[in-house]
Amino acid sequence: MKGSSKSDMNAVIEDPKSPQSQLTIQQQKFVDLYCSAEDLSQTEAARRAGYKYPALSGHQLLRKPHVVACIDEKRREIGHKYRITPERKARDLINIQHKAQEEGKYIAALKAIELQVKLAGLDIKKSINITGKIDIDSMSEEDIKEELVKLAKEAERNTVDLPPESFVEVIEPEESD
Repeated sequence: MKGSSKSDMNAVIEDPKSPQSQLTIQQQKFVDLYCSAEDLSQTEAARRAGYKYPALSGHQLLRKPHVVACIDEKRREIGHKYRITPERKARDLINIQHKAQEEGKYIAALKAIELQVKLAGLDIKKSINITGKIDIDSMSEEDIKEELVKLAKEAERNTVDLPPESFVEVIEPEESD
């Protein structure tokens, strides 16, 4: 595999059926980008890896068992290296959220909740345009909470879950060297 480290090559030689050995060069690039410190979305990682249809390809790559296995392994390596675990991150974010709420720092609390959702893999990049102006500075704490509940209900109504079978597999040609 072009650009692989010596240890990666040894793993391929030792176990030709390992998930790592099943990756194409482009898939390996996707895995590296997706697991990078830049915290890229699947679409952006696929775009930077050179896929022609990045949104679709990113979605499909994350449903390929050998790609997912490589991503999991890479994340375990990173977690071990930096002593980071999802459980530890979740606990820290919950503590930050509670402290921010106690201190009345609702923006910080919302950011901690957003990061918890992202950590749980429930984050979907979607924007909602809200018409009208909300003057948050003139709102009471109770008014802000009510507005947040209304926005959450509206977001829930506007969210559609699509079953995996509704997606069509697009096979992209491999890059030629």
